[in-house]
Amino acid sequence: MALLDGGRDPLRISAESDRIDGALRFTGSRTSYPDGVAVSVRYPTSFPDPDSETATDTLEAIEACGLFEDGVLIVDGAAVRAAGYRPVAGGPVRSWTAQSGGWIVTVHGRADDGAVVRVLGAQNPAAPGRPTIPGTI
Repeated sequence: MALLDGGRDPLRISAESDRIDGALRFTGSRTSYPDGVAVSVRYPTSFPDPDSETATDTLEAIEACGLFEDGVLIVDGAAVRAAGYRPVAGGPVRSWTAQSGGWIVTVHGRADDGAVVRVLGAQNPAAPGRPTIPGTI
């Protein structure tokens, strides 16, 4: 679970799940705050690597559109390189995403460069959690 530093009380904490190896498993959590800001931590589910031509085209398109920029998140006291996302080219950054300790950490909403995040249980290796049981919480 991830929390924003600063002693703010979360409004809601929800679990995220995904199908892994045929089982629905817990893969992360999202903590939402009353001001619309949220922070999530999740296990990086893998995708097949694109062929080199597709990867090159994708990188060129990302750089050309101006929707992303480099930044930093402070995760458990360490500065981690982050990617910022803008819904509109030239608009405000709406989220910062970084990888820390094998986990993917994202601050959503009013996303300040350098936001401070605490990941509870970060000492555990990044891996999906136990399978969920249908019909239970």
